[in-house]
Amino acid sequence: LCQEIYFTYQNGEKIEDGDMLSYTLSDTVTEYQLYYKMETDKTSNRDVKFESSVPDKVVVDNLGKVIFFEETDVVITVRAQDGSGKTDSITLVPKRGGNGTVEI
Repeated sequence: LCQEIYFTYQNGEKIEDGDMLSYTLSDTVTEYQLYYKMETDKTSNRDVKFESSVPDKVVVDNLGKVIFFEETDVVITVRAQDGSGKTDSITLVPKRGGNGTVEI
């Protein structure tokens, strides 16, 4: 079963609490790609499910692409589907202008 699941930077490094990701949110850029890693112990089921805390304003597909329909804070959760109950969550706080950061 899944031993641990967590969000990562694009390079595969684990995102720790308090880390920040950089991205730009604008009238033309309304998507953000999330990455994750699942550490398992002899499981063939590596399926995950992503969930948005505000699915009417921000959706996330089964590959971790987040689409903002409204500029709002959102908690995205990734959940292992192997029965282990392992999850990880990340809070995205979009900001326009300036350095355009996502706060975790």
